[in-house]
Amino acid sequence: MSDNNDLTPEERALRGLDNEPKKSSAEKQGLDDLENAINEAPKEEPKIKSLGKVERTDYTKDSVEQTELKHGFFSVDVTEFPSKGRFYPRGTKVRIKSATVKDIRTFSALDEENPYEVDEALVDLLSNCVRVSFPTKVGSWKDILEEDRLNLILSIRQLTFAEGENKISFKVKCESCNTENDMEIINENFQKRALNEKIAKYYSEETRRFDVETKTYGIINMKPPTIGIMRVINKYIKSLQEKNENIKEYLPFLKTVPYMVEEWRGFSLDDMSNYRMEFIRWNEKKFLTFTKLVELAAVSVKEKMLKPCTKCGDPIEANIELPTGIKGLFIEEGILDDELM
Repeated sequence: MSDNNDLTPEERALRGLDNEPKKSSAEKQGLDDLENAINEAPKEEPKIKSLGKVERTDYTKDSVEQTELKHGFFSVDVTEFPSKGRFYPRGTKVRIKSATVKDIRTFSALDEENPYEVDEALVDLLSNCVRVSFPTKVGSWKDILEEDRLNLILSIRQLTFAEGENKISFKVKCESCNTENDMEIINENFQKRALNEKIAKYYSEETRRFDVETKTYGIINMKPPTIGIMRVINKYIKSLQEKNENIKEYLPFLKTVPYMVEEWRGFSLDDMSNYRMEFIRWNEKKFLTFTKLVELAAVSVKEKMLKPCTKCGDPIEANIELPTGIKGLFIEEGILDDELM
């Protein structure tokens, strides 16, 4: 063991061996006064020497776009959405990439009987595979309209299985020639619903929403809800269920409130009570007016899919089906048939 006397003053202090006599309170006060005087004395500004030219990366919009392309993001046309891009700011750009193995694993363990688990899986997919940019602010996958969500998911799916593998379809017979056709679950076979002319005239190219002029309630501003807005509302519904509330009593409000909220940023569960109180104060006329406007303002695809017959070319319609369930969107059902010897 080394001799403690050989230690430096710093080592002795660290080991608690410093036996320097303790200072009196007067001595301590004197040292404190001296330290304060030093700290209050004017200090000479240090001279900064030039560091030479520094290379700096400017993260411009173009460089971000190039980075996204490098990582496999591809542009999609918002005018091809069910909303036809009407309610997004001018210049909105949406890019998608194919799903990764990690994304697909999520679907393999999915409980399709649990709507919240299904929603979380789809949300995770969108957050990983979608990029949104606006000319004037940062965009998010939460800015995508709820009614455009399926279109984006199917686009991601098509990009993921670019070779045509994992095709999802069901059989439908042509009424004209009795030929059996495959109705494939792809965006091209979904029919977009046209805006009702009663509300279409109130759409504003400037505000990118409906500005509806009424005699009694002034101008009512509304547009279809985004995924971000619906996320909060779904959490609210879940909280009601956890409290054993009667959901049926809330249905009129739950159908209306998505159109009462204009922006998901800053919108939280705490705001739902305020919207609920506002809704309850409406008289019958205002309730009926707003409810009818909500019905007219909805943008979506039609209930029936459409494609031409492979033999005679006549149009074939069929109700929308997902024969493989939500899992089947990204889990290839017949993969063993292809792999096993």
